[in-house]
Amino acid sequence: MSVSILYGKNAGHLVALAVDSSGLIQTTSTEVDGLEALIGTTNSTLGTMDGDTGAIKTATEVLSASDGAKATHALQTSGNTLLGSIDSDTNNIKTATEVLSASDGAKATHALQTSGNTLLGSIDADTGAIKTATEVLSASDGAKATHALQTSGNTLLGSIDSDTNDIKGSVATIALNTAVVAPSSTALYATVSKSAGDYSTSIDMGTGEQKKNNIMIVGLTTTSNAKISITFSNAAGNVWYSDGTYANLYTNAAGSYEFAMERTNVPCRYLRILFQNAAAGVILDYHLS
Repeated sequence: MSVSILYGKNAGHLVALAVDSSGLIQTTSTEVDGLEALIGTTNSTLGTMDGDTGAIKTATEVLSASDGAKATHALQTSGNTLLGSIDSDTNNIKTATEVLSASDGAKATHALQTSGNTLLGSIDADTGAIKTATEVLSASDGAKATHALQTSGNTLLGSIDSDTNDIKGSVATIALNTAVVAPSSTALYATVSKSAGDYSTSIDMGTGEQKKNNIMIVGLTTTSNAKISITFSNAAGNVWYSDGTYANLYTNAAGSYEFAMERTNVPCRYLRILFQNAAAGVILDYHLS
């Protein structure tokens, strides 16, 4: 049996019509709603897809162009301002490179080497000045750079030399006036008897910075009325003088009389001990400072 199947709508739905071999049309009971949903004009998804496909087609035609140019055609047109700017900058770089290299093949340092370079001119002038100054310092006779300091006309060195001598003299004076002189002690007599008018050997106080200026005598005697004094001499030690001052006697025990007598700031060099009258049992030391 030959069967033909037709499709139609019945009450808004898609139905299948079958024509059998006898020519009768039969309506199938099966409604193909799923197929209708896919192909119906109310399907918005298919409509959107159809619209997007058209837009893609149009864009592809623009890019490909009627003359068969590629998609890069838009970049290559004369109206592309970015390519024009690149072209202009490239020409500027080319021109600057040619200026630097110069037609005679000079390198990029050519600009530094020209006579119009004021910085190089200033460096050259300063170098010349340094050279001249160095020649003056070294001098034609081969003297060193200290030559200027060593000349006799250097008033500053002369002043320093003079001041140094003054300081040296002052230091010597200070040393003389402040020199520490070690004191000394001497045992002159040890239980001796002296007659009236006797005197000791000369006591030398010294000279210069080692001169001693103070003397002190200490001792004892068994004579209650002994007169003991210190006499002074001139520089030669041959003339003697006394101020008539005698040591005071102190009775420490019966028959023993002690004494101590001091003179300070004595300017004379020579001293000696004088016994104005006789004295027995004399013990006497002197101390210089």
